Amino acid sequence: MTKSIRISTPFSLLALLLVLFVSTVAAIYEDDAGVLDWHRTQIGLTSAVYTPAASGASDYVGVYTESDIFAVLHAANGSIAWRRSFSDGGVKAHCVLSLPGTTDLLVAITRPAGNSILYRTAWADGSLDWELSTMGQITALGASGESLLVGEASGDIHVIETSGIKQFTVSSNGATVVAIEDGVVFAEQNDAVTVSTVDIDSQSLVEVARFEGSFVSVESEILVLRNADSLVIVKLGEDLQAIDSITESDVESVAVSEKVVVLNSASGAATVYDRESLGELNHLEASATTVAPGAEAETFAVLTAENELNIINGVTNAVISTTKLSISSPVLTISAVGNDYLVQYSNGILQLVSESSFVWERDESIAASPIAGLFVQLPETAALDIAAGIREEILLDDASDSNVNILLAYVKRVTRHLNDFQAFPRYVIRTLQSSFMAVDEVELERANMFGLHQYFVLVSGRTGRVVALDTFLKGETVWALDGVDVGAENGKDTTVRLIGTDVYIVTKTGIVTVINALTGEITKTKQILSTDQVILKVVEIPSGLYAWTTSDELVRIHETAAPTEIYYTNRVNEDSVWGYMISVGAEGNLVLTKTWSFNLDDGYTVATTAMRPQLDKTVNIGQVLKDRRVMYKYLHANLLSIAAINSEERRLQVFLLDTVTGRVLHAKAHNEIDSARDIALAQGEHWLVYTYTAAAPTLGEQLTIWDLYESKLAGNTGLLVSGPTALESTTLVAAAGTDVYVVRVTPSKPFDVLNTIAFSKQQLIYTVAAMLAVVGYLRPQVGKKRANAKWGVE
Repeated sequence: MTKSIRISTPFSLLALLLVLFVSTVAAIYEDDAGVLDWHRTQIGLTSAVYTPAASGASDYVGVYTESDIFAVLHAANGSIAWRRSFSDGGVKAHCVLSLPGTTDLLVAITRPAGNSILYRTAWADGSLDWELSTMGQITALGASGESLLVGEASGDIHVIETSGIKQFTVSSNGATVVAIEDGVVFAEQNDAVTVSTVDIDSQSLVEVARFEGSFVSVESEILVLRNADSLVIVKLGEDLQAIDSITESDVESVAVSEKVVVLNSASGAATVYDRESLGELNHLEASATTVAPGAEAETFAVLTAENELNIINGVTNAVISTTKLSISSPVLTISAVGNDYLVQYSNGILQLVSESSFVWERDESIAASPIAGLFVQLPETAALDIAAGIREEILLDDASDSNVNILLAYVKRVTRHLNDFQAFPRYVIRTLQSSFMAVDEVELERANMFGLHQYFVLVSGRTGRVVALDTFLKGETVWALDGVDVGAENGKDTTVRLIGTDVYIVTKTGIVTVINALTGEITKTKQILSTDQVILKVVEIPSGLYAWTTSDELVRIHETAAPTEIYYTNRVNEDSVWGYMISVGAEGNLVLTKTWSFNLDDGYTVATTAMRPQLDKTVNIGQVLKDRRVMYKYLHANLLSIAAINSEERRLQVFLLDTVTGRVLHAKAHNEIDSARDIALAQGEHWLVYTYTAAAPTLGEQLTIWDLYESKLAGNTGLLVSGPTALESTTLVAAAGTDVYVVRVTPSKPFDVLNTIAFSKQQLIYTVAAMLAVVGYLRPQVGKKRANAKWGVE
């Protein structure tokens, strides 16, 4: 007879309940840390649009952007098919040619040093066929039969087979090659444009025509020149001689379609000419801000001052369609893409518009010179209230001089667990529902519990657009705000600060814009300077924000309380740094007193500086030992990082200064750097990170990290003003440039991460399951033994 193991129903239910509780341990696990949460891909503001010459690639549209990215988008939905960034080495000029009769294109990139690289790649996937390098600046690309023509600023023209094998080079006698159309070479020199053909057989360049004026554009037989204040439209015949011409003054732009030529004047009037005869067809007095070629042969697109896109028949002057654009920002460019129009707005929105509707939209403002990125903590949730209750229990335990406090702490703990248990049914229901919902509410609550659900607010200096991204929803836009005054020079001298949930944007001229970071609403706009003064820097101290003006005064931007302590700040000049003490004057105003100065060596200038935010919170957990035996690091609340460069010596020096005394705490030099490239510098509570581009021994961007410990001498911090930091917890880190990356990091196994050394969720589940199995196996035997004992049987 076979014996079976019997497990009672209550025991089974209890086991299932325990397993469910084990699987819902509220913690951030080690595999959650260091994982890229999300990556939002961008391309930047479009500066040029290219469409495929072959019908097989008509599902794509190519764009070159201000971020030096060439990207191919799916014409149907605007998603990125592929992209290639050329910004790593800098770009002086670029050329793009869609190869006729193929599904390939040529991309030529000229570097700042003057050398160029030519790429042949596929429209569909960006796969590279071949690449060639040249020492000159490529200024024009074209085709002649089975050969490719590559023109340079020096006048050289390289004739290349489609396979990429170089054949020969001819010269236009020093004239800059400005365009190549259907095998015809247009070159400019001394306010004259020459028209030449390449003789493949004799390997020579034959000049056939010459025109006075500077080159503007050419499209097949229509050559556009500028002569003095006038625009000259030249109709070329088959022999490349001028058949007819038009001379018009006060012309800002020209649009050439298959059958019409449209001239747009500064006043907004548009004059339409027949492309074949150059005879005037009609004249439009309506105010047109932008004129572009139409998708159809006889049409052209006109954008009015009211942001209406009108498609007009150039022959009959009839309006074919009128579309009211949904974005109120000014339009930078309009390009025909198939039967639709690609519109680039000044606020960063890229939109494909058809004659009756909007096809798709991309927000590229994030990639347009971001000047600040701020994490905004969302309002406290119930989970944070629970954490507050736990802290209260700990305080009662620590201060327990009597049994009453111990009892109170115990009662609070039991009450909290009972409240948690009441929420268990709701948790089970949400878990079952989450698989059918767009947002996983369980994961969202977990993210809220550990402060990982925040808004990441980006400010674009190029477009004046402020965007908030949801860190939980993979960077989805929560709100966007246009028209914010971010100052001149793309926000170069503009300061952005976060106070609570308010974003303060302060321009150099004293314009302050306050934005509610949770809603995107502008709550205040004011001018804090009443004279012609400008702001040198924004000072942040515990009592609020203040503008340091050119008269060495501190003007209040935002104040939470009257300042009462002494604070330290600094002023960075071109080749020196001055230290100041901030104190309260007799009348209650803030007074600046210069205390020290630091001068760079001759030939060095300040490239960039960084400081830890003055209002950065610091707490102490556990017992801090004043030596290097533990990972507790010591911070200095008054540290300034300085990166200085010497362009002639191609040398970078990085200093870490104590802003209380002006003493240099640490310094390091780097040789053979590319001084023309930007240097990025960031400083936190106990670290310093900077990047620079090295020219030797290895070309490329270098990343250097300083980790700030206390002095090697035990108990000697070696800094006049120090305090212990908190043990690092899981932190959200964002990187914003062209793209936006958000990742959570845990530098030293923080207390809220259950790591593999101290905790394993899987191991705990397996252990509990094994214990349940053992208990389930032993329970019947123990019961049998007890029953036999009662019967008196051993």
